[in-house]
Amino acid sequence: MPANDQYWRDLGTMHKVFAGSAFALFAATLLMMARDEKREWRDYQRQAEQLKLVKLDRDLKKVETDSLKSNVERIEAAIASLKTPDTEAEIAKIEAEVATLQGDLVRVSTESKFQNAKRDVERANFDIAVRDAIPNNELAKVKAAYDAEVLKSNELIRIVEEVTGETNAKKATLAALKKPIEDQKSELSKLLASQNTIREQIELLKPSNKAVAFKRSFKEWPIINGFNPHLNIKYDWPKGLKQQLGMANVDRVDRCRSCHVNINDFAAGNVAAYPPGTDEEGYAQPFSAHPNPELFLTATSAHPIDKFGCTICHEGDGSGTSFQNAEHTPRNPAQAAAWEKDHHWHSNHFWELPMFPKHLAEASCIRCHHGITELAQSDKHGNSAPRVVEGHKLISDYGCFGCHEVNGYDAGKPIGPDLRLEPSTAEQAAKIAAEPTAVAGKMRKVGPSLRHVGQKSSAE
Repeated sequence: MPANDQYWRDLGTMHKVFAGSAFALFAATLLMMARDEKREWRDYQRQAEQLKLVKLDRDLKKVETDSLKSNVERIEAAIASLKTPDTEAEIAKIEAEVATLQGDLVRVSTESKFQNAKRDVERANFDIAVRDAIPNNELAKVKAAYDAEVLKSNELIRIVEEVTGETNAKKATLAALKKPIEDQKSELSKLLASQNTIREQIELLKPSNKAVAFKRSFKEWPIINGFNPHLNIKYDWPKGLKQQLGMANVDRVDRCRSCHVNINDFAAGNVAAYPPGTDEEGYAQPFSAHPNPELFLTATSAHPIDKFGCTICHEGDGSGTSFQNAEHTPRNPAQAAAWEKDHHWHSNHFWELPMFPKHLAEASCIRCHHGITELAQSDKHGNSAPRVVEGHKLISDYGCFGCHEVNGYDAGKPIGPDLRLEPSTAEQAAKIAAEPTAVAGKMRKVGPSLRHVGQKSSAE
């Protein structure tokens, strides 16, 4: 095909279109970055830092009592009285002597090591001479050379021991002079330990040094915050607790602590650092710690967070990092309306595992505790799931097990609806609604199952 200078579209128009699309792409990129920087978990973590600063200030005021100040002044006065010019001069003199002796010790120790090496060489030469059976007059010369090196080595060893003794004696004298002052300093350090710890935490969150403060704020800038940021998404990877999502059985991943930042913050003795509540000492979610730390989340509890995570008990979308995407479920229409106003919440029917409402959080306990009664009879925790236990008691008292298996099946045959939960899908619900007589016939054919109360059905 012959070449020509014809083209399909006007180049000027094409340049304008490409330039416009480049600007549109740049604007879309900026918009994406802006929206990413305004994600809810970042705001929650910033608010948590401010709450922590307020708490640390309050804790610092509790620590800095008049009694502490008077004790600190007393100890500082005692230290000042012990640091007399004569004492400090004596300490400086002995410290100089100790430094000199330590230098001498290093020198003679090095000489001793080299001399020992020479002695070992002469010993090797003597052993070889004995092996080779050289004449006695020559053997005597080799033996004399070896003996001379042994004498030098022994002398240096004696000097090392002597200098070591002098050094240790001077150190003991120095320690005795310093002991009264060191004892007072140690007591002062113990008094100020709590105060200094709190001040260090405040300094980390709100640096007094302007350069450090700028560095901390700089790490929150867009793009820069991708490199070792202090505001970041928190991950929990519970092992072995897989999750059925659609047709895939996948590993569970929880990012709930990205917003619930203090949920597992407990001090010694499983005391919540941020206890739940609405008073001055309490904190509302997502800033409060999890209740009942003896049972949940702490390392010494029955359900540590590193092994169980969050969604195994609460359900919801563990990968969500916003109020909506976490699939929270309101307990009533009033709460749903409040959430819709405050968090733009709406029901997401595409997610199959919405979070349990707070008053139904115990529903997941039977996922592992099939016996149910064990939840009410723990020697350590007592009745840890009162609603589940009460529901199980009601079912037992009313004899529901007489007609219904808990799982709705007997030897693979359906004998009644599953009493533990609602139908998983709309199709299952429609099937149950469309075939009540068939299900009833099968129930009559199979007969009631009383296995849960210790009896066998007629079919068995």
